[in-house]
Amino acid sequence: MERARELDVALAEGRRLMEVAATTDLDARVPSCPDWSIGELVGHVAWVHRWVTTVLTTPEGERPSRKTVPPSPEGPEVLTWYAEGLGTLDATLRATDPDREVVVFGGTGPARFWSRRMAHENALHRWDIEVAAGLEPAPIAGDVALDGIEEALEVMMPPRFALDEFGPNGETLHLHTTDLDTIDGVGEGDGEWIITFGAEGVEVTHGHAKGDAAVRGTASDLALFVYSRLGVDRLQAFGDDTVATRFQDAAHF
Repeated sequence: MERARELDVALAEGRRLMEVAATTDLDARVPSCPDWSIGELVGHVAWVHRWVTTVLTTPEGERPSRKTVPPSPEGPEVLTWYAEGLGTLDATLRATDPDREVVVFGGTGPARFWSRRMAHENALHRWDIEVAAGLEPAPIAGDVALDGIEEALEVMMPPRFALDEFGPNGETLHLHTTDLDTIDGVGEGDGEWIITFGAEGVEVTHGHAKGDAAVRGTASDLALFVYSRLGVDRLQAFGDDTVATRFQDAAHF
């Protein structure tokens, strides 16, 4: 996605999350994040927003401390805290040079990393809260979902995939998007991935090939599958289903 799109998605999805949460029981549980209530999930996202703002406003070359961000408040006050933090995050993301070196996952990188990350953080948790509120959740926009899958496999997979839990033996998983014709800006090779689980690590490539297992669905549903929001039973699955379920069990992101 282009950075302008990332910024707009992060803000719009963040606002929608807040709107839904404000009309629900904050003590209700979140099925897709069973350890959290709606209020606790709002607090988590609000804390992340403030942490990213801290990262972006820390002088270059210095490492911010997570202790500078206080815990989120409990009860209805979390909604105000969230709203304030989202506004500050949006303004900070837009004001920051996207090429400026800042702290990112696993080291340092360009600040644009965080506009992308916040777009997916807010979209995914907006979906979580709509489900928890008993609504029919809106799908994640196709271009956002495609980039979310890419981010998960490129950025989240290396540090957060428990290969030992998967028990690799060279298995392959093919992910195939079924609605590319409805998504603008799709390029050659977009929408299909081959994930190979080897003893030394996981390899991800683009392309169409037969895998030990294949999962097909809309870009939104595939993104929700990759992030363990939808089980393989909710998509079209072929081959050895256990490869897909083992992937979700080992994907801690």
